[in-house]
Amino acid sequence: MEPREKLLAGGLGTAVLLWGGLGLYDSQIGEPLKLKDAELQQTQIDFRTARAEWKDLIKSQKLVRDSVSDSLPSRPEDAQRVYAKWVQELAELSQWKAITPNKVPDTRTQLGKIGVRVPVTLTAKARLLEVATFLWHFERADLLQRVASMELVSPSADGDPEFTVKITLEGISLAAAESRTRLYPETELASAIDEQATTIQVTDSAGFLAQPPFRVRIGGEFATVTAVAGKSWTLTRGVDQTKPAAHPGDSSVEYAPFRAPEPGREAGIASYTQLLEHSGFVKPVPKFEFKPKLGTSPLPVLTRGEPWPAELKIEGWNPAWPAPAYELVKPPAGLKVTPAGKLEWVVPAEAEAREYIVRVIARAGEVTKVESDIRVTLREKNRPPKFDPVTPLKAFVGQPLTFPVVAQDEDPGTRLTYALAGTVPAGMTIDASGGTISWTPAETVDAGPLAFQVTATDSGSPGLVATLEVKGQVDDDHAQFTYLVAAVDNGSSRMAWLFDRLANTKIEVRVGDKVKASEMEFVVDSIDADGIAIRLGTARQRMELGQHLRQAKTLPAAPKTPPAPPVSVPLE
Repeated sequence: MEPREKLLAGGLGTAVLLWGGLGLYDSQIGEPLKLKDAELQQTQIDFRTARAEWKDLIKSQKLVRDSVSDSLPSRPEDAQRVYAKWVQELAELSQWKAITPNKVPDTRTQLGKIGVRVPVTLTAKARLLEVATFLWHFERADLLQRVASMELVSPSADGDPEFTVKITLEGISLAAAESRTRLYPETELASAIDEQATTIQVTDSAGFLAQPPFRVRIGGEFATVTAVAGKSWTLTRGVDQTKPAAHPGDSSVEYAPFRAPEPGREAGIASYTQLLEHSGFVKPVPKFEFKPKLGTSPLPVLTRGEPWPAELKIEGWNPAWPAPAYELVKPPAGLKVTPAGKLEWVVPAEAEAREYIVRVIARAGEVTKVESDIRVTLREKNRPPKFDPVTPLKAFVGQPLTFPVVAQDEDPGTRLTYALAGTVPAGMTIDASGGTISWTPAETVDAGPLAFQVTATDSGSPGLVATLEVKGQVDDDHAQFTYLVAAVDNGSSRMAWLFDRLANTKIEVRVGDKVKASEMEFVVDSIDADGIAIRLGTARQRMELGQHLRQAKTLPAAPKTPPAPPVSVPLE
């Protein structure tokens, strides 16, 4: 083999060896190194992820701790009470007027096991700057809360109108929060201070921060505590858009924490003013043509000698106009109207009680004039009805009873309505228009005294009521148990025996005798062997042997004997 060929063969062998060695390197050394490097990179990624998650966990734990400290009290009832009080006081501090909370507390919403959402709704009057002031203080308060809804209604599109504000705020009461009866720690001034004072004495400092600075609220003023020496505090007065004011001793001093504004959030009340001026919160009154007219509601009736709360009302009046000035055209004597539209009438004694029609004019300067007729009704003072006296009521078990009661009313044209009152016996009724009582005492009614009431209500305005006490007696019906047991007619001497089974007594009667059983009073009219005839007033009844008095049958009336015809006398 030539030297050149040897060199070529040697180079080829070396290349083959190197190629084969490289494969061994990759399999034995290169691949494991790549795997380890990948594992290292994944470990670094996992480490960075775990570190980020750990940081997020730390932030979340801090957020939870801060949220619990910013929560309303844990008991929903305490939370509702203290939050409503705090919101109203914040509105007063922001110079809102006519503040009216909902009469019925808003419904709380459960947030699972976490806590409760506590809403508070206020209605008030406030101008734009005062609304912005409230929102600014509300945002800065260190509480878990939000504005759930707000509506501003403007009475005018011009100038700086006073809005009607309706706002619903929601605070959060976390179950893990502290149970407390106050929203924030609170103490009192040990003595009065004026608006120049920079040092105050408090009665207690428990619950407040030991190291200043911290903010407190005294009435409608915020102040920053800059130094603390026991119960003596040094203050910077009138901070956060409030003004220093004099405060009496025992005034409340409340801890008022606040949070820093969010990054990028413009601070100050001005930002809220700009927001409100360009938002849909403000609802100006729609432009339309005002058509004023006198209210159509009828005026109250005037009762002679009594107060009269009558007032004229104008509907459709432009609030930009001056208040209407009223005048009456040819009113009855003594009738006047005040500038505010209140009617006053000193009624003269000779004024007739009737309806009067009076022309009213309402003016707004010389431009607007409204005319209308009103109806003024004068009536006499209503007098109560009076009952006629009644005799004691007498009722018998099982027997129908009618018992009239009568009431009189001095006022002409008055209708009376009767009714039963008090302890009314079962089954008793009364004719509402006539006053007749109807009652049949049931067999279960015990004999004894009876007492109830009857009322008579007149149709006057207002209706007046008279009450009659009715007393009486319920007795057993002896007439039903008084039987004819014997009748003797021997021609010259006639006699009958009546036997009262209730009283277990025998009564001997003869023709002409008077007998009374229950309400029946009768005279024995005749006696024969089979029975007797009795007379009750003008009616005659017959009672057979073995019957009781209630079974007596009415006899037909005796025919009247016609007069004898005239005797005709022949003429001679």
